[in-house]
Amino acid sequence: MATLADPAFQARLAALNAKFGASIAATLASMQAERALCGNALPAASGMQQLHVILHTVAGSAATFGFPVFGQQARRLDNALRLMLEQRPIPAQQWAAWLAEFDVFLAWVAADPQAATYP
Repeated sequence: MATLADPAFQARLAALNAKFGASIAATLASMQAERALCGNALPAASGMQQLHVILHTVAGSAATFGFPVFGQQARRLDNALRLMLEQRPIPAQQWAAWLAEFDVFLAWVAADPQAATYP
């Protein structure tokens, strides 16, 4: 009788999940570095674009590898950032609000990117 789940596939998926999990520290470091470069001022479009790329990558892959909330929150921030990139110039108050949300996200990722709940 055939099994519904191929054990070899499950093993490969578990290895990919572990690899993704191990890469989160480097992803977090990249996000923190970009955040530090921003300070509280509106960065150049290239800095915002780099944040967009990182968040978009996380949003597209995190849920697949067992980090659904991480991916959902990255997507939420990425979508807001993308809209800001499209509406230049960005109001300072809107940028400050986005940065505050991003700071919450960074702290949450640093604490437990696999947590089922988000602040």
